[in-house]
Amino acid sequence: MTNIIQHPPQCGEVWTVDDDEVRLHVDNREKKGPRPVIILMAPEQDISLLKIANVVPLSASDTPDAITIPIAAGYESRAPGFVPDSNSCAVLLFYQPIETRFFCKYRGKIDEVTQVMLKSVLQSKIIGIPDFDFGP
Repeated sequence: MTNIIQHPPQCGEVWTVDDDEVRLHVDNREKKGPRPVIILMAPEQDISLLKIANVVPLSASDTPDAITIPIAAGYESRAPGFVPDSNSCAVLLFYQPIETRFFCKYRGKIDEVTQVMLKSVLQSKIIGIPDFDFGP
């Protein structure tokens, strides 16, 4: 797939990436073309230097549950002509790094509240850290 990045990918943005680079369920897997993903990283990470972004794939066919989170209402901005699927969910189980050379097209940005919620669920339900206590 040709890389047509309009600007360097940033935390909280939704991009399409080459579907072959996204790891998902192997059962009934079929290539569907570019797949949307949300970049979920600490904002201080310089993606343009790292050349890798940690992402969560989106799916409109998965059923929402504790680790598959609806995000269609969480866009703060969208690329012209892009309309997110009303059933779009972040599939947190498949949080993964993808090289930026496989990023294709900017689709929008997820609001801060939705980003924090996704990161919190990722931390507690996928990584297994229920909360942090930085007190003495």
